[in-house]
Amino acid sequence: MRNGWLLVAGLLGMMLFGCAGEQRDRFVDDPAGVLSAAARTRIENYHAVLLRDCDIHFHLTLLPKAEADIDAKAVRLFETYRLGEQTRAARGVLLLIDPQGKQARLEIGYDLEGIFPDGFVAAIEREQMVPFFSAGKLGPGIEATVELLVARAAEWKDKGEGEKGSVAGRYSGGAGAARPSPSVPGRRRKPPHPRPGVSRPRPTRF
Repeated sequence: MRNGWLLVAGLLGMMLFGCAGEQRDRFVDDPAGVLSAAARTRIENYHAVLLRDCDIHFHLTLLPKAEADIDAKAVRLFETYRLGEQTRAARGVLLLIDPQGKQARLEIGYDLEGIFPDGFVAAIEREQMVPFFSAGKLGPGIEATVELLVARAAEWKDKGEGEKGSVAGRYSGGAGAARPSPSVPGRRRKPPHPRPGVSRPRPTRF
C-alpha cells in the first residue's frame, strides 16, 4: 500500500498548497462557471495528482449549452485536448457534462480500459453520477466520481499491474458511463458512424 499512501499524501499536499495556474488550465474547462472556485480547485488538484503519480491525464468539461450529439462532441474534445499524448501511452480520461441537456459522457483512453473497464464505469454512473447529477449537485457528483477514479488508479498502482501496449494513432477507446452491449459478452457496440478503433456506448442520462 506504500504507493497508495504516497498518492494520498501527494493529493493532500496539493489540496493544501494548490497547483501552478498553468497546470490547472489543462484539467478543467467550465466556461459557464457552473462550479464554485473551491470545487474547481479541488477537482483540478485531483487531476494533477492523477497525472503526476499515475500517468493519467483527466480533463473535465462542462458545456455551456445543450449538445445534440454528446458522443461526437466527446470524441472531438478528446482529440482536441490530445489527452493520451501527454502520457506514456493512451491514458487519457474525459468527463464531459451537459447540464442543460442533462447528459454526461465518460471517455476512457485505450490503455486505461483494463483499469477502468465498462463494469466499473457503469457502477460509477449508477451509484455516483446519476444520483448526484439528478439532484442538481454537479460539483459533489464530479468530486465523488474523480475520488473513485483516483482510488482505483492507486489500487492498480499498488498491485503493480502492467500496462497494455499503446494503440498507435488511437487515443480514445470509447469506454464510457454506459452499460456494456448485451448481445456479445465482452464486446462493445460498433459506432453508428464508422471510426476505426472507437466504439460508441450511450451517454449517461440524468
